[in-house]
Amino acid sequence: MVPTICGKEGPTKWEDALSPTYLGEVCMTEQQMENAAKRLYVMLDKIIPQMGEVVSNDSESYAIEADVAVKPFDVHLKVEIHKENGMITIYSVLPYDVPEEIRESFASYIAGLNYDNLYLGCFDYSPARGKIVFRTTIVYRDSLISEITLKDVLEYVVNSVCKFNEDIFNHTRIGEKE
Repeated sequence: MVPTICGKEGPTKWEDALSPTYLGEVCMTEQQMENAAKRLYVMLDKIIPQMGEVVSNDSESYAIEADVAVKPFDVHLKVEIHKENGMITIYSVLPYDVPEEIRESFASYIAGLNYDNLYLGCFDYSPARGKIVFRTTIVYRDSLISEITLKDVLEYVVNSVCKFNEDIFNHTRIGEKE
């Protein structure tokens, strides 16, 4: 049996499935993608102010940033709707950097935390810059995402950042205790 993508015959080998021909294949017209992005943006524009203080709101690029007050710090959310490929990305940059002297060893800690604890999204980490970002992406093309689902995912991101923030912060400060 040959798999199909958008009603067309799909790749028969795994390597072919990763080619640009199949990655990003969209079964919606540009107008449908635009309409879906607008619909999601309207939902986000309603949900996010209920969660926290909106810092920026760009209706043309479908991006919203907000600070959600959760003790002991604010969780900064950035939500971007990518209408060109039918995806929503939710980011939260942690408010501190990993000190240069432990950046290499910290990578294995964050990889373990992701592997052992997270099912939706992960903490991305750049050893070169020392930045930690929680990120998750939702595909919405050819599907309907409800307001409840969108709110649940946003709350999951905030809860994940809150749940692991103290432990992550403590691991970034191990070298300073000596």
